[in-house]
Formats: sequence, C-alpha cells, structure tokens
Amino acid sequence: MTSPISTIPCLSGPSVYPFWAISVQSCLAMITMPCSPYNTKDMLTSSTIPSTTNQDECTRYSSLDSQALGIMNSSLAHNILMHGKENTESLWNYLCDKYSSPGPASVFADYQHTRHFQISGNSDPTPQIAELDTLYTRLEGNKCNVPSLICAMTLLSAILLGHSHSMAANPEAR
Repeated sequence: MTSPISTIPCLSGPSVYPFWAISVQSCLAMITMPCSPYNTKDMLTSSTIPSTTNQDECTRYSSLDSQALGIMNSSLAHNILMHGKENTESLWNYLCDKYSSPGPASVFADYQHTRHFQISGNSDPTPQIAELDTLYTRLEGNKCNVPSLICAMTLLSAILLGHSHSMAANPEAR
C-alpha cells in the first residue's frame, strides 16, 4: 500500500502549487490522533487552536501540528525548505502567498496559447472552445484582462483557420 505522503508532489514553484496544495490537504485530512477531535488538516487554520487549559489536549494538538509541519516540509524543494516557519499555519500561509499566483512567464505562456489557438475542422468544436474560455478565465484570474472584442476575434480566427482546409478543397463553398 502506498503512503499518502508519497503521493504529494514536490513543491518547486507556482506551476506545481495548485496540485501540491490539494494533495497536502488530502493527506493531512487522513492523519488523526486517538482521543483528539482534530486531524492534521485542522492545523492549517488558527480557528482550531484548543481554547482549553487541558494539558493532554494541548499536547495532542502540538503533536498533530508537528506531524503536519513535517509532512509539508518533506514535500518542499531544497530551495524552499529554509523558510524558517515554526508552525503549520504560518508555513501554509507563507507558501500560499508566495506560490499560489503564477509568475509572469506562466501568464505570458497562457496569452501566447490564446494567440496560436486553432479549432480542428474535423470534430465538435465545443471542447476546444471551452479550452479557450478556460485560458481567458485563467488570464482574468491573474489580473490580465483581455477585452471581449479580442476574445471574439481570436475565436473567429481559430474557426476560420480550422476550416480553411475544407474551404480550399471545395471552392464552391466560398
């Protein structure tokens, strides 16, 4: 049986962050401690800090926090590992702030993909149009607003390029 920890990808930069974050949350949700209402995923937010003076509960909470911190550290690239964070919540927030937004190169790559987008003339264009829409949504989410006129012109151009071979084969269709 594979350990859930081994399924977490190594966080090496923004391109891996979304999948890494989901994998870490899934893994942490599976790790619990007997007689504790918490699992290690609860360590990601301060709302779960025990508000009791019960020493046993505080010790269990601290143990779960250490486990969660160890799991997260084990999935970080060497250049990220020297973060200096001492609890799970501060590490989670630090990594989210630093890596959850793609860099300029990733945004530019998405933009380039829209510019060179083509629709195949041999199949239903719906999935391909959805892919283009996803690219524009991702660009918009990264604060790169593309005017709707440009989006429409890109789509029309893609349709024309995808069907140009069928129009060339049948000159009467023009």
